[in-house]
Amino acid sequence: MPLYNYPDHPVLTLQGLAGTSTGVDKYGINDATGLGPNGSDIYITYRVTISSITAVTVGDSSLPNSLGLLSGGQYTPEDVKVGDWITDPAGFRVFRIKEILNKGVSSIDLIYEDVWMAIGKSRSDRNNFLTGGDNAIIFSVSENNDPLISWNGAQYFTDTQAIDRLVSYFDVFEPSRLFTFYPSGTGGIEIGDLVTATGGTGAYSLVKVSSEDQTIVGTVAQMFGDKNVVVRPTNTIETNFDDPPMLVGGQIGSLWYSTGTGGLSLTGSNSREYFYQLTNAIETSIQGTVESPTFDQTQYDLILNGTTVIPVSATGPTAMSMSDIITNINAYSNVTYVTGVTGVSGGGAAQATTNQALSYSPDLAALLSFSGGTGTYPVSVQFSITDSNSTTFTVSPTTADALLFGLPVASASQLAQDINNAASANSSPISAVAGVNTLTITDSGGSFSVANVNPDVNGSNFFNSGGAGIAGISTGTYSSPPVENYLRLTRADGGSIVVQGSWQTSAQGSGIYSVSNGNPPWLLLVNEEESGSNVAIYGPTGA
Repeated sequence: MPLYNYPDHPVLTLQGLAGTSTGVDKYGINDATGLGPNGSDIYITYRVTISSITAVTVGDSSLPNSLGLLSGGQYTPEDVKVGDWITDPAGFRVFRIKEILNKGVSSIDLIYEDVWMAIGKSRSDRNNFLTGGDNAIIFSVSENNDPLISWNGAQYFTDTQAIDRLVSYFDVFEPSRLFTFYPSGTGGIEIGDLVTATGGTGAYSLVKVSSEDQTIVGTVAQMFGDKNVVVRPTNTIETNFDDPPMLVGGQIGSLWYSTGTGGLSLTGSNSREYFYQLTNAIETSIQGTVESPTFDQTQYDLILNGTTVIPVSATGPTAMSMSDIITNINAYSNVTYVTGVTGVSGGGAAQATTNQALSYSPDLAALLSFSGGTGTYPVSVQFSITDSNSTTFTVSPTTADALLFGLPVASASQLAQDINNAASANSSPISAVAGVNTLTITDSGGSFSVANVNPDVNGSNFFNSGGAGIAGISTGTYSSPPVENYLRLTRADGGSIVVQGSWQTSAQGSGIYSVSNGNPPWLLLVNEEESGSNVAIYGPTGA
């Protein structure tokens, strides 16, 4: 089958034009770096669209985008995967691709991460993002985190020192020296602790080693909060495998033994090379963007991981249903390892959100009096909410937590608290959250409605009021988003999904493209296969 991520393929290097980067997640840690809320409060991840990406032709015809045995293959945005990297042409800013949101013929919409905030820490201006309008170079790394630049990709760099800067950047990230974990929990570990991985079939955690029969993963070197832990490993950690289905059946803590013939097995002897399973597989998935797509089999075909699951057929059908598309895909799951399912969007909670964004603060408020300061005031403005259980309750803001033009008001934060208190008292699924310039009311059970009861002291109703009131929420009913069904492809073992064939380029196949956003289990090499009395046993000694 054509492989999406394989070391024998030519090196991938693509160039495109970076759009404006938008912050997604902030660093969010109050520490001595000053990069968190106690300082510059900058972002660690950003979203950007890289456009005008030119396809690169290479001599290898085995690429997913093959041009034929006599013509080679092409690298396009479709070949970019989570875990690849982006840099500017001078090598000053280097980022890891954390999530891919969409791929086009010549563009890619993605989220990138300033790993360990290395760029934010290094630059005096702390600008750790791509500059909109500049070129961006996408490249991959080896299993040792060495940057890989193709022979024709070197032309994208603006000076002879750019690649040297990349090499220097990645010297810090050699996995044999330092390895980054993103656990669901840490069990209160600290820098310097010896740690092991736990979790069984669930999410993995790193915990301090407490007994001699636990396998030591390594020593904690750095911690960025409790979700980003840098460990100095005791041995090699394997994160990529040529045959992910081989690792199905284990869980965190399982021992995988070398079969002696190139494979791994859950049964074996400690006299052979063996590995400790650190994480469980992360599912690979891709979901189309067309609701209930159809398939014209007289024009198109679909190939998954090298196997034709829906061939072109002169007899059709011309509009195969999504359920039949899924049936055809799943008929070959034993060889493609890809499963088709229905991805459901919509339904569930209903929401109403304000859209006011004024230049004064607080810009969303309920006026409680024409005089006075913060404190408690008699009831004036009131509104009611009828939830999905048909329970109606009245919200009566009386606490002024802020001043607006010198007048006491209930800010969006206070109003959210008032709504939540009233909902809790009535055992209602209603909740409210205040954001920047917004107030959002949610019913987790479905549809709800809002209505005015009494105006404020100025005669303005809470809803439909405009001005400094709660603009953007009108009285009436707010319903759950309609339920929509989409084609979703999944691969449970974390291996790649290579999508080929003509259907993916059709209107109905929109959003279905090759992905490698999952990961097989991570394995720690515990014992290298040796003979005699020099066999080194670092983990459990039971067979």
